[in-house]
Amino acid sequence: MSALRAGARVNDVAARLLHRDLPFAYAGIRMAEVMSPLDHTKATRELGWTPEAVEDSIRNAAVCFASR
Repeated sequence: MSALRAGARVNDVAARLLHRDLPFAYAGIRMAEVMSPLDHTKATRELGWTPEAVEDSIRNAAVCFASR
């Protein structure tokens, strides 16, 4: 992970010099280190929720918002 951090630092300097955003930022690497893995077990157990495909979720959300 230290090689990724070093590469991201170099990327951040390059982004500042070029005055543009680059996709490999140190903040993203840091976020990946501190965030815990996501798990839907509790939502399934306590709410009966089951995940569905992203496309279906977006479609259902669009239908819901359009009907308001």
